[in-house]
Amino acid sequence: MKAGGALLWGGGIALVGAAAWMLLGGSSSSSAPALSGWELSRQQMLDQARALRDAGTLYQWGGGRHAGDYGVDCSGLVIVAARAAGVPLPPQGWTSTVWWQVLPHISDPSPGDLVFYGLGGVAHHVGFVDEGGLMLGANGGDQSVTTPAIAQARGAFVKNAPVGYRPDLLGYASFDPALRGQASARPSFASPITCCD
Repeated sequence: MKAGGALLWGGGIALVGAAAWMLLGGSSSSSAPALSGWELSRQQMLDQARALRDAGTLYQWGGGRHAGDYGVDCSGLVIVAARAAGVPLPPQGWTSTVWWQVLPHISDPSPGDLVFYGLGGVAHHVGFVDEGGLMLGANGGDQSVTTPAIAQARGAFVKNAPVGYRPDLLGYASFDPALRGQASARPSFASPITCCD
């Protein structure tokens, strides 16, 4: 079931709920099994991220956190999708580095869970697990992607890629509230890295 969609207006990103999405011509599948609780929230996050992909949303370094952003970076994609789905974000911060530290790590991810990439146990890239062995993320950018023209020239969009497209796969984590508080090994480091690519 399509939970909502993305509309781009005036250089900004807006997410709309399911009812408004249907009025705007979005589709819904009634053959999908009814989801509830965390399963529904996880699907809604993934649906929102897919809507941004389908709308051709550009990569923007630091995007997805402020009104007027023309695009999203990797953690910005997660922020926008989670907010639209009503999923609370960890209060410790809004970066892949922090999420890798505080979210429960999982070994058997489902579509809508998070996949992390990084070195030395420090995450510097995040995306959603999607179906078919794919990740869905804001890829192909770096700190210099600050205008739509630069993003378009580099082909830096929200898009799918194979989960193993990078050699620095760290693992998977989940926003699932039922898993919060479970013990898992956490990387430790003194200074957080807030970059995403």
